[in-house]
Amino acid sequence: LEGRLLAGWVLGPMDEPGMTARTLTSVRMRIVGPSSWAQQLAHASARELADFPWVDTPEDCALTPYRYHIFAHIGRQPIGQFHADSERALYGIAASGLAVTLLREELALAGERAGELALWPGPVPELYLRFIISTARRGEAIGWALLDAVLRSWELTRANM
Repeated sequence: LEGRLLAGWVLGPMDEPGMTARTLTSVRMRIVGPSSWAQQLAHASARELADFPWVDTPEDCALTPYRYHIFAHIGRQPIGQFHADSERALYGIAASGLAVTLLREELALAGERAGELALWPGPVPELYLRFIISTARRGEAIGWALLDAVLRSWELTRANM
């Protein structure tokens, strides 16, 4: 947005003026907690889930507005009691028995198989990984080359770009 980078990737929505975004893939997320909370999580409503202790992420992390979106329909938000800025830390806090959090589905399922995490069975909307490029720079030769390389590596076309 400051014009210092030609392009990049974002997890979540991107609707900034002057930026063009292309969705590359969806990222399935799950709400997880300690394995010792499996029974409570299995039967928790979204309202009850908001009352669990949560791990907060930084405001500029894609998971923060995503969590707000998940709970918007109940009119209240979970209160973070712990803070983490990496996926490893999120996993560790949940697995150690302290709080619930959001994790990528493949990591959440691996944690469940390892007996370290329990999954909340409720619906969680998908996140999307997007490639972004300045609309102005997209028309330059370097912008086209970069865009083509990314789309080829993801086996996508320029449609909807």
